Amino acid sequence: MDTTNSIWNVDMKSKTARLIKGDLPARDSTFQASISPDSSAYVYELQQADGEQGVYYLDTQSGEARPFALNGDTMCFFPTWSPDGQYVAMYSVERLPGKTGTSWGDYAIYSGGGGLRPVATHIVVLDRSGKTVNTISLEGKVLTNLTWSFDSKSIAFAAGPKPEPAGEPRVEPGANNESDSGIPRVIWNAVYSANALEAGTPVKLSDVDAERY
Repeated sequence: MDTTNSIWNVDMKSKTARLIKGDLPARDSTFQASISPDSSAYVYELQQADGEQGVYYLDTQSGEARPFALNGDTMCFFPTWSPDGQYVAMYSVERLPGKTGTSWGDYAIYSGGGGLRPVATHIVVLDRSGKTVNTISLEGKVLTNLTWSFDSKSIAFAAGPKPEPAGEPRVEPGANNESDSGIPRVIWNAVYSANALEAGTPVKLSDVDAERY
C-alpha cells in the first residue's frame, strides 16, 4: 500500500474496478493496510498530524470507515488478520514518560529504514468490533514476527531482551547495543507461542541462535 491514497475493489471476471475509499494519506512506507480473508474489510493505519491517529476499520461494501484502535496511552500498528477473519493482531507500544501527544515520537517505538519496525513490548488481539480480546507480553522483552496459527487460536512470535526504544536517551552510535546508525539493535534469542484468545503465559518453543535486527 506504499505511496497510494486510495483502496479499490477489482473484479477480475468483469475486469472492472470500484473505488472503495479515496483521499487517504500518501506517505512512503507508512500506510499499512491489511484485508480480511473474505475481503469484507480492511484495517489500516492513519497517522495524520492534523487528525485522529491510529488504526481504522473499513467496510469494503459500504466504503464506511470507523476508528478501530486510536492512539492514546498506547499505539497499535501493523495489523494482521487471523485466518478465520474474526480477529486482528497488532503490535502495541506504550507512551513515553512525560509525553501526552499521539504522534510517533510520543511512543516507545523502534524505528529504522524510514519507518516503524515490527517490534513492540505487546501484541494485542481485537475482534471485528474493536474490542480487545487478549494482550500478549513477556516481562523485559520485545516481540516481533507475529504469526497466526491456521486455526486462529494461537500466535507464534520471536522475542529478545528489551533495548532502549527511539525517543529515550541512548548511548552513542556503535556502542553497546547500538548499530552504527544509532538505531538500537534487537537481539532475538527465542521463539514463543501464546493463546491468541485467552490470557496466559506464552510458552517457549525453542531457543535460537541470537540474531540482531
